[in-house]
Amino acid sequence: DLKLSPSLQLEIGRRAGARSIGAMLGTAMRLSRFTGATPWTLMKGGDRIWNRAYDGGAMRILRVAGTEASVEAHKNSLFCDVEFCQNSFRGFCLALYGLVSEQMSIRVVATMPEQVVYRVVWK
Repeated sequence: DLKLSPSLQLEIGRRAGARSIGAMLGTAMRLSRFTGATPWTLMKGGDRIWNRAYDGGAMRILRVAGTEASVEAHKNSLFCDVEFCQNSFRGFCLALYGLVSEQMSIRVVATMPEQVVYRVVWK
């Protein structure tokens, strides 16, 4: 355990997300903001991204309201057991979805033995 604060864990994820996204995708996403893309546009393909990025488990994304979603990580021991992974994932999502959102937040709303549930809200 590195004893990093949750805010530092979040920032690590945000910086990793920004680097992963890259200049080319970032430019395309910033341009797509003008054509009506939203975080939900990106979230719809979250399960495919999960399968490419993580070994094991699954992701389920449910739209709760027009600008709110529930993101569930299932059966991945890193996400379920390691606070760093939960917080750095939040930072990664802020970096990615923030490309098409003026303001957003993501927080952990539930942790269970085989599941972590996040709530994402954007404007």
